[in-house]
Amino acid sequence: MRALLLSLGLVLSSAGCIALARETYTSLRGPGAVPVTPADQIEVSPGRAGHVLGHDPSLARSSFGPSASVTAAVCDWDAGAWFIVFPPIPIPLLSLDPALGVPGTTVVRVALAGPGTWRADLSRITLEGPEGRRAVPDRYRLATKDLDESSEPCSREVEPRAPVEGAELAVFGQGELWLRFPTLDWPDEPRALALDGLTLDLVPVPVARLDFDPGTRWFWYRVFP
Repeated sequence: MRALLLSLGLVLSSAGCIALARETYTSLRGPGAVPVTPADQIEVSPGRAGHVLGHDPSLARSSFGPSASVTAAVCDWDAGAWFIVFPPIPIPLLSLDPALGVPGTTVVRVALAGPGTWRADLSRITLEGPEGRRAVPDRYRLATKDLDESSEPCSREVEPRAPVEGAELAVFGQGELWLRFPTLDWPDEPRALALDGLTLDLVPVPVARLDFDPGTRWFWYRVFP
């Protein structure tokens, strides 16, 4: 926090007016999984860059061999709180946009990459909660083009709609699997994602259990001059 305040002070000393933003999302962590953080600059609007002051990992990636990987993200990015700063006065602005998606559900995106045929047994992919709670996905979406290869936090702009019952999923090379879990009345934490049931060329892929952590990203951009 001290480094954040120092960075902000240096910015304010040379800025006419800036916007300071705090976004929220979920980070994932697990043994053997590599945390992936967003870029240090983001595009706030065309031609206007936002400069990151601090951020938590947005994705968790597990690699298998030289060229195969599974990358998971929880799709709950929220614009959070914004502050318009006329030095030295900050004016808070809160996001009033409604939450995307069906209430009482959680969406996870799983990116599959590697030569060969991926298969997924969705009945073995579970979301785990406190007091032994456990959910399997009830809806899914499989994408094989226009894939998101950025490290940005996942936003719930895609809603899985295909019923899971009876689904047999296979994709060659690369694909994105969007899964919706029923989590009505679940506490926000603790939660964990168990990605059992994934195979590559019929060989089980041992993805570690991934725990949910609260994540944030602070950034600023110059409003004027």
